[in-house]
Amino acid sequence: GSSRLGSSRAPFAPLPQKWASAARAAADAEAPGALGASSLAMAASDKIDMDLYSRQIGTFGLETMGKLVQMRVLISGLRGLGAEIAKNIILAGPKSVKLLDGGVVEGRDLGANFCLAQEDVGKATRAQASAKQLSELNPYVEVSVHPGALTEELAAACSVVVLCGASEAETVRWNEFCRSRSPPVGFIAADCWG
Repeated sequence: GSSRLGSSRAPFAPLPQKWASAARAAADAEAPGALGASSLAMAASDKIDMDLYSRQIGTFGLETMGKLVQMRVLISGLRGLGAEIAKNIILAGPKSVKLLDGGVVEGRDLGANFCLAQEDVGKATRAQASAKQLSELNPYVEVSVHPGALTEELAAACSVVVLCGASEAETVRWNEFCRSRSPPVGFIAADCWG
C-alpha cells in the first residue's frame, strides 16, 4: 500500500548474493572464524534476520550488528531532525526505540516531520503521531512512546539517548548524566540552525 514515506520499493539494489551467503555461512558455522564466537552467539541469540540486514552486516560486520540489535534508544524531540534520526535508527535495527516529544502537532510541523499528516494537527503529540509510521519501518524494532518528560530513570535504562532541539543547559545536563553512568549511556545531541 501507499504510505506517507513514499514508495515501498527499495531504494538500493540487493546485496550481492555472495556477500549475503557468506554472512549466512559465517553465522551458521560451527567453528567461529574471523567474526569471533561472541558475535556469532549474539547473532544466534538475537536472531538477526540475515536477509534484512545483509547490507549492514557486510558494512559493519556481524559483531557490530549483534550489538546493534541489543540497543535501547531514546529519541527526544521529533521535529524534522528527530524524525529523520528516528527513521534511520529504526531502519538500522536496534532492539527498541522510545520516542519522546510531548509537543502537540502544529501546522508548521507538517513541513518538517514526514510522519505527520494534517489530521494530526492539534490532536496528538509529535511522538504519538510519528510512532505508527515509524514502527512500520522495521517489524523487528519495538517502537514506543514515552508520554512524560525525560527523567534520569528513563535515560539510565537506555543504551543511547538522542536529544534533538534541546536548550544548551538541557544538553549539558543530559550529557553529564549519561556519561556519569557505569557503563556510560551513549549521548548524542543534534540541532538545526538557519
